Amino acid sequence: MGRRPARCYRYCKNKPYPKSRYCRGVPDPKIRIYDMGRKKADVNEFSGVVHLVSYEYEQISSEALEAARISANKYMITNCGKDNFHLRVRIHPFHVLRINKMLSCAGADRLQTGMRGAFGKPNGVVARVDIGQVLLSIRTKENFVSKACEALRRAKYKFPGRQKVFVSNKWGFTPFSKDEYQQYKKKGRIISDGVSCDYVDRGKQSLETICLLLAYKIKYPENFFLLRGNHECASINRIYGFYDECKRRYSVKLWKTFIDCFNCLPVAAIIDEKIFCMHGGLSPELNNMEQIRKITRPTDVPDNGILTNDMNK
Repeated sequence: MGRRPARCYRYCKNKPYPKSRYCRGVPDPKIRIYDMGRKKADVNEFSGVVHLVSYEYEQISSEALEAARISANKYMITNCGKDNFHLRVRIHPFHVLRINKMLSCAGADRLQTGMRGAFGKPNGVVARVDIGQVLLSIRTKENFVSKACEALRRAKYKFPGRQKVFVSNKWGFTPFSKDEYQQYKKKGRIISDGVSCDYVDRGKQSLETICLLLAYKIKYPENFFLLRGNHECASINRIYGFYDECKRRYSVKLWKTFIDCFNCLPVAAIIDEKIFCMHGGLSPELNNMEQIRKITRPTDVPDNGILTNDMNK
């Protein structure tokens, strides 16, 4: 089909209305703490695990998550003691809800602006969950498993939709059963957890976090390494809060300086020629390490390709 004649097109002299003008930041989530209790307890001490699992596709607000966290945590402290469990909130509210208020009074059709500005204003953040996704988890001693089930049963009344409580057959928060864990431990195949996280866009103190990490890199250049993730690029952290934090506290120029720094970070690392480290997943286009070594820096993140898959979960 050919192009339409010129009379079908309207000349627009106004500037385009960019998304950054109406997506004015992300509301702060009500929940701040995702791990409670004795977080560093050994897996052999807290071997019993109970999960609260969603049975519907649903959106869970940060207010509901905070209410469920408080309910489960309070019950466990009262009945088991604060040092006899580890509670973890598994989902994070990142999806922004917007609201466009409509008039309902007499003569509203004369006063309402209609669909103009219908993108709405930020009203809150929610977590989108699938069927079978774990919402809350508690690991504790074997004799407190029944208490953990009751704590999650009470917490599920804070959520919409349907949820069920399951007792896991895994050993602690590991993906192995008791026999498998002990077998791998004896062979030396169980190593301590590393850290895979986002440096920015996770709370109100992104600037302090990234500055501290960069300071460690300067102080220990041979022993401290930072890998680039999907939030260390302009298109992502401009939306999820880091841009707004830099602009509010200092200036846009500081944000651009951080972007220049992020564009120089490595995207992968190899430990002892055995362990391959990256923030996200393996690209189907990745055949050998030479492809990653050939990535020139500084570089921005493209829409697709090896770099995009390596940095995105």
